[in-house]
Amino acid sequence: MMVSQTKVASGPDAGGGAVVGVIEAFHLTKQHRVITAVDDVSFTAPDGNVTGFVGPNGSGNSSTMRMVVGLDRSRCSA
Repeated sequence: MMVSQTKVASGPDAGGGAVVGVIEAFHLTKQHRVITAVDDVSFTAPDGNVTGFVGPNGSGNSSTMRMVVGLDRSRCSA
């Protein structure tokens, strides 16, 4: 299971050597005791696009972002 992967590329197409990133997350699952906050979430945020990550309070937004940046660990759902 891959929790998150960050790819970076640079070159003339990336603004003269600037670093451009792609964020990919696969099969993220997070439980807080008996409550499942995130259940098997996968997504890709491609470079060159503005990507929104929205939802109501308590829907797992913060838990998902904490796993993507490495502050929390994902649990395998299988």
